[in-house]
Amino acid sequence: MTESLLGFAALAIVSDKAVAGTRLLAAAGALGGEKITTAWPATRQEYERYPVLAASKLTGPAFQSALATGRILSLDEAVLAVQEVVDNVQTSHTLAEQVAELTPRETGREYPCLHGGPSILTLLR
Repeated sequence: MTESLLGFAALAIVSDKAVAGTRLLAAAGALGGEKITTAWPATRQEYERYPVLAASKLTGPAFQSALATGRILSLDEAVLAVQEVVDNVQTSHTLAEQVAELTPRETGREYPCLHGGPSILTLLR
């Protein structure tokens, strides 16, 4: 579940929705606990890569505010935030460019949702 949140956070961040992505990163960390950084090396890499990218796109206070907001999201609130990200990305004219910035691992998990594949709720629950 937290891996999917990380993937959608990455999608948001590379889609110029860094605030939403940062919130999802923080939610993934809060909901996944210590496991998120210790379970799988690939997950750890994602968790380390995207906060740096998000921070580079936001001011310090905006980044800290998004982290604080994300840490207190419930799972249901995080799922709603994911749906909003997907809805916003689907309407983007640069979807192909945004998805090209994702790693192959992220693309395999999140990209199908953008084109009528399994629903976000199916993936996250």
